[in-house]
Amino acid sequence: MAARGELKADYAYQVQANGRVLAEEDIDALGLAESTRVVVPMQDLRLGEDNDVLIARSPQDAAGRLYYTMHLRYFPPATEVEAANNGLAVAREYLPADGGEQAIHSIAVGDLVKVRLTVVAPTDLHYVVVEDFLPAGLEPVDASLRTTSQEVRERLELEQRLLADANYETYRWWGYLTSYFGHVDMRDNRVALFATYLPQGVHQYVYFLQATTSGEYNVLPARGYEMYFPEVWGRTDGGTFTVRP
Repeated sequence: MAARGELKADYAYQVQANGRVLAEEDIDALGLAESTRVVVPMQDLRLGEDNDVLIARSPQDAAGRLYYTMHLRYFPPATEVEAANNGLAVAREYLPADGGEQAIHSIAVGDLVKVRLTVVAPTDLHYVVVEDFLPAGLEPVDASLRTTSQEVRERLELEQRLLADANYETYRWWGYLTSYFGHVDMRDNRVALFATYLPQGVHQYVYFLQATTSGEYNVLPARGYEMYFPEVWGRTDGGTFTVRP
């Protein structure tokens, strides 16, 4: 930074979108520690054609450098979102709670549904987060709570043992039931899995949801990513799920 003169910045910059000035500022050495955030609402962008963004610094030979990042955040209908794999693959299945393998897309109020998440890591990954967003009208069953029935606890334990047996070669070094997902956070709108280290291979996790409110609900994609390298990510497709009265 010293060699490039960045600690002696003395320039002005301007940000434009489609010819409209969004931000402009003079930068000196005292302002280096601060950043500016510019947000363009989706309705202000051109639909179906290119949008022109200009980020300019003046004068060109001034001391210091201008750094910037650009992000586009949008929300298409859940049913139109397709699965994606950018160094990490994620799959999600809704299955009968009694052990059947035929995927289901609806249950009655009060019933349980088994959710099976499959994560495929083509290489060893570190600090991986997997977030499975829940359909409205269903709530996660937290087996760690004393209010959870013994029957559900036993079902979940059985599922975990089946997964451990199926992945014996992956987990055999521990000698006891375990998973690379060392922490699971059950929230109102998602179930989040955290793995400090996720070796190359296929990894699965199972949990239960209980239907509480009838209706037809959109299902957001489940997604996984490396916390410190978010460009390594993957997601499932979207869809719908129905809770019958």
